[in-house]
Amino acid sequence: RKMLLEHYKATGQHGRAAPTLRSVQHHLKELAYYARSPHKIMVRTPWHARWRLQYAKHYLMKENLVPIEQILFTDEKKFCLYDSNFGQWIFYEDEEDYNVAKAQNMTDEEYRMWRKEKKEKCLPHSKQRGQHPVFVWGGVGLNMKTSLYIFDTDGKNVTGKDYINVLTNVLVPFKQKQQHDKRKREQGLWITQDNDPKHYNETTKKIQEDNGIHLLGIQRRSANGEVDVAAGRGGHLVPQGIAFPAYSPDINGAIEKVWRELQVRVLKRASEIRSRATMIKVIGEEWAGLPFETEEGSNFIGINGLVRKYEEVLQAVVEENGWDTRFMK
Repeated sequence: RKMLLEHYKATGQHGRAAPTLRSVQHHLKELAYYARSPHKIMVRTPWHARWRLQYAKHYLMKENLVPIEQILFTDEKKFCLYDSNFGQWIFYEDEEDYNVAKAQNMTDEEYRMWRKEKKEKCLPHSKQRGQHPVFVWGGVGLNMKTSLYIFDTDGKNVTGKDYINVLTNVLVPFKQKQQHDKRKREQGLWITQDNDPKHYNETTKKIQEDNGIHLLGIQRRSANGEVDVAAGRGGHLVPQGIAFPAYSPDINGAIEKVWRELQVRVLKRASEIRSRATMIKVIGEEWAGLPFETEEGSNFIGINGLVRKYEEVLQAVVEENGWDTRFMK
């Protein structure tokens, strides 16, 4: 409310009454506004920070640095009208509570003991809820954009079988089309995929290996250099020997920020959306229209602009010793 009142004052609307909370929520939704407070921190555990740091250092080494033109950033996304919490990560306002591991340089065991005393279980997150929910999968890279895969889940959870359909119906054909490009014929395709268990099983592994699709990830290590099996959400999942670092929307930022831009564009057409079918239509049209480069009059730097930041993001992860970077969405 304070921000809106300041906006009214700055724009000469001095006599305009203070808006109600409902009006503020409506205003923010109409603008597709995404709030990010400096008090909302994503990486809170020593092991998640360590795994992020290990990943960044690994891929910044000259012999391990994957050419940016070979990387496809992938993810699932749920769209709906409207999400009352904007899909934010929600944490405590007490700095010592939300960032205690970093502030006190805790070891894994010290943090586990602190969390046990606080009776905490995992990082809280607000789920997206709203009208006409649609789950989609997509991938973007340098001058690359896959077709969207629409999950037939009507907003419910996606299964391992659904992800196998993504691989066989979208990702493998996309990779095969690359083979017709002489410049890419000898190159592999490296993809990001988060640590959702549906992404990891013998079937998905075989599909990827048979088609020259490689995963960006590392074997997680403890502070002593041993294979890490730290407990907790995303803690022990190393089914293929490598894993993408959990709580890393910055490292997977190209697709994460593309989703954000896409949602902004979809919500601007909210008046057209009256059913799941029209939601799918609008999402598809806006996805097709997402530019690779910055367009005049747009604040969106384009898909290629986001992809080119990959090495810069990894450098920032190293500078922050694995904790949150300025690239967190």
